[in-house]
Amino acid sequence: IFHSNIKVTKMSYDEADNLLAENADLSALKTAAEKHQKYRDQQGAISLNLPNVEVKFKDDLVTISKQNSSPSRDLIAEMMVLAGRVIAQFSQQNEIVMPYAIQDAGDFPAETLEAKNQLTLAQAFKAMKYFKRSATSVKPLLHYGLGLSAYLRITSPLRRYFDLLAHQQLSNFILGKPTLEREKVKQIIGITNTSMADIGKTVRSSNDHYKCLFLLQNPQWQGAGVVVDLRGDKALFMLPELGMMTQIKFKNLPDLDAEILLKISSVDLPQRLANFQPA
Repeated sequence: IFHSNIKVTKMSYDEADNLLAENADLSALKTAAEKHQKYRDQQGAISLNLPNVEVKFKDDLVTISKQNSSPSRDLIAEMMVLAGRVIAQFSQQNEIVMPYAIQDAGDFPAETLEAKNQLTLAQAFKAMKYFKRSATSVKPLLHYGLGLSAYLRITSPLRRYFDLLAHQQLSNFILGKPTLEREKVKQIIGITNTSMADIGKTVRSSNDHYKCLFLLQNPQWQGAGVVVDLRGDKALFMLPELGMMTQIKFKNLPDLDAEILLKISSVDLPQRLANFQPA
């Protein structure tokens, strides 16, 4: 692990997908990523792969695009996990104090673990409650969801402070400069964690606001809703195209995982709420 300069070639995911098979370097990375994914699966890694969307606001218009899986996206995701595992191992070997990402083992039913790679949307939604909350610690402990004995978030120092802190510790070690001691890193973790809940709430509120604004700008929107839970006489829907949830009352409840075409019934922008009904 060393300091270096890199040359960036910017390309789209579609362009990268087309290059994976013909570019020797990318092909080698893809092979390594697949092996690492298999290793983590054998160690008990579990990922629910729930729908995710990107919300953008430009020229007074909101766009929402679903993040679809692709070979290049999967490659990048696994390489980020691999980088975090490698730096965690390097930090332990060299006694560098780091803000490790940790997660205790979840209490998943056996049937969920047996079918973890083929869960339906309703099953994945139900499985969320079995995950233990992730945390940050100076101790290199288990990250259950990733199937790793130790893990560091290291790949996004421009947008996550703990990643930046890890980079600073790593860089100072490489240069032979003093690194922060255990108690100082623990103090930083504590200070940062006190604001994380507010930051998360702010991000969710912002996304909810712009999703509602998107619906106001597109009042004729219709899209699929998938039943992920039944609560009394109401069905809870997940809307994959919007990354939203809604409850609808039925006389005859649909089955779990039933897909129903929904349309907008009302939008309350100040409250960041949207209601839907069958189309």
